[in-house]
Amino acid sequence: MTTLSRKRNLLMSACNAEIVSLSERNTPRSNSSFLGLIGTVLCVWGGLQLEPVLLRDVQLRDFLQEWTSARNWRAGRPVYQDMAESIPFHIRNARAGDLHFNPHPPVAVAIALPFGALEYRASLLAWNIFSLLAIVLAVDLLIGQFGYSLSRSERLFVAGVVLSSSVLRSQVLYGQLNGVLLLLLVGAWLGVRHQSWSW
Repeated sequence: MTTLSRKRNLLMSACNAEIVSLSERNTPRSNSSFLGLIGTVLCVWGGLQLEPVLLRDVQLRDFLQEWTSARNWRAGRPVYQDMAESIPFHIRNARAGDLHFNPHPPVAVAIALPFGALEYRASLLAWNIFSLLAIVLAVDLLIGQFGYSLSRSERLFVAGVVLSSSVLRSQVLYGQLNGVLLLLLVGAWLGVRHQSWSW
């Protein structure tokens, strides 16, 4: 064997050893750990972004419309009373601004009725927690429906992506109905898919 052949064989052996080493390092376990790490970072980042919105924001947001109608119902007042009258009645020194009537349908008010028992800030926090749980359940139903079996790290990664998204931040900031609507749509889709309305 010539010197050139020996060098070539040594080089090939070294390359093969490096490929084997890389493949051993790139195991499902290492991938799962990496996904878990990224998911943890995203969850922390998303939580830091949501914390001031959930706990420290004092502005009157979209959810005020459902909350005011729910409070009106509990107080025996017209559910769709002019907000220029109902908001100051329920929140001292608050003003309705340019919006005079709640444009949301009665079903939205019906969903919000239990939250009318709380003051506005506590009610908005409870509503946001309820909406987040609805989103988690809807996503879990979708994942399960398509036959995916996610590991703990993969679930953490999905949670991190959702928590850090600007869409979720807007949903929480304004206290909108999107989380509940998502769960209702997923439930209706599952009912049609299984030719049943029970899920």
